[in-house]
Amino acid sequence: MDHHLLEKYNTLESTIHKLDPRTKILFSLLYVLTVVFTVPGDIVKLGALLLVIVSVIIMAKIPLIYVFKRSLVIFPFVFIIAMFLPFFSVADGSGFIELKVLGLNLSRKGLYIFWNSLFKAWFAIMAMILLSSTTSFPLMLKGLALLKVPFILIMILSFMYRYIFVLIDKAQKLNRAVKLRHFSLNNFKQIKIIANMIGLLFIMTYEKGERIYQSMVSRGFEGNIKLMDRLKIKAVDIVFSVVVLTVLLFINLWSFL
Repeated sequence: MDHHLLEKYNTLESTIHKLDPRTKILFSLLYVLTVVFTVPGDIVKLGALLLVIVSVIIMAKIPLIYVFKRSLVIFPFVFIIAMFLPFFSVADGSGFIELKVLGLNLSRKGLYIFWNSLFKAWFAIMAMILLSSTTSFPLMLKGLALLKVPFILIMILSFMYRYIFVLIDKAQKLNRAVKLRHFSLNNFKQIKIIANMIGLLFIMTYEKGERIYQSMVSRGFEGNIKLMDRLKIKAVDIVFSVVVLTVLLFINLWSFL
């Protein structure tokens, strides 16, 4: 597993790719906040927000099918969290839809909130996929630093992104070694071996972290993210920001009125 899995389309040439990472980060944040504060059941506003994110994805020349497939990952998690909402009563007196299965009743308002949660999570994850597909991770970290995000959070993200691939490779090697040596075990012995693998992986991760820290200190690492290119706001960033703010403001005013 390598970084190209997540940075497959970072090298494309498009207007969105050329934007300053701060512009893209702020756009993603503003878009997600607009989605989150959308009133449940406002289909028109949700449709307009979907059109906005799809338009930006097309501008970035990223295949829609790629974004769609990756965004599907969020649905199982959101479904598990929101699956009980339709069965709870709400204070607005919207009533229930009676079901003949298992004696359950569905709340109309709960159904609205359930579908609203699914679509909001989907829109938000598409915005994050767009951000990660048009911005390299070092540039994103530099943009976060210039936006005054706490330094400790940036360092955690940096090390997590760098060494999660190393950790996955080690886990895959351990799993392959177990399969080659123990191909016919009962369930109890398999559980014992998996527990030993988790413990060994934890120890290996801890020791590697110590070695990495000592190597960085010996090389004079001071915690600064250094890039060859200096980031600066360009005319295209200003135009894009004005257009996005105008569109989102229009959508919110239209929905409100």
